[in-house]
Amino acid sequence: MSIIQIITVVGNLAIGLWSAPAPPTAGAGNPSLSTVPSKPIAAHVVAKAALAMPADEVTKETCASCHEDQVASFDRSEHNVAMGGGSECSSCHGDATAHIEAGGSAETMVNPKKDLTVKAADKVCLTCHEKTGEQMHAKLSEHSRAGVGCVDCHSVHPSAKEAVTAQKSGHGTMMPDGTDACVKCHSNIAAEFAMPSRHRLSEGAMSCSSCHNVHGSENARQVRNEGKEQCLTCHTDKRGPFMFEHEAGNLDGCTACHAPHGSAGNHMLKMRDARSLCISCHSKEMGKGVPHGRASSTTMGDCQRCHSAIHGSNVDPFLLH
Repeated sequence: MSIIQIITVVGNLAIGLWSAPAPPTAGAGNPSLSTVPSKPIAAHVVAKAALAMPADEVTKETCASCHEDQVASFDRSEHNVAMGGGSECSSCHGDATAHIEAGGSAETMVNPKKDLTVKAADKVCLTCHEKTGEQMHAKLSEHSRAGVGCVDCHSVHPSAKEAVTAQKSGHGTMMPDGTDACVKCHSNIAAEFAMPSRHRLSEGAMSCSSCHNVHGSENARQVRNEGKEQCLTCHTDKRGPFMFEHEAGNLDGCTACHAPHGSAGNHMLKMRDARSLCISCHSKEMGKGVPHGRASSTTMGDCQRCHSAIHGSNVDPFLLH
């Protein structure tokens, strides 16, 4: 073979190698290669993808082929209705397509409750739930500052038992009974509701969220309304307006005299002896001395025996009637 022929053959081989198609890669078009694990995605990348709620064509039915129990629990939740028909799992757990292409590697997905900080996990929830209303103060709430997150109270994947309990009590499967959820942490407040005079919480007449916005509010202790306005939402007969108001209620609100959860005194008064409660303000030391002599606070009986219009009066400045 001449030198010219050898050069021609080598040149043809080089051109053939240059123009040859690239080898097939794993993906939807190559199912035979879809089980080959790819390089794991860093956890912080997955978390960022989860927060961005990526558009994903993988549905929960696809996920159910491996995660049957988790999908079944999701179907019991309100999310199933609100988020149905799309990338339900990817909205919270990251890009499911990358998870499948990586052969189901745990590194490609994120569990907000286990893998993220409280604030980062809450951000996943607030992507949809941060709106005017109940959750608008969630980021600055006392719960958030104390490290209590959404998933500490809400069950994103409710169990069958939780679903049955919710059906009986009439609340959503993802929202536990308000009282049960609160007393897990606030055991001292639960004890106050066991006092002789108390709000009817255990009877189901109200719940903690009747007075407190558990997701946060502009008021102290996450109370829904400022000052005595919260009490007056139910106790409308005490609203007035009165020509002569009891200064204690006008300045300090109902809690000046009443314990908000429960007490040993009648009508949830802070002291069992109503007269002693009155004297705690109406004394010479407090600058509000009782204005009469023999029929003074030392006589038997409560002050309300005469001062019956204790919250306010339209006819008498001493609240006698």
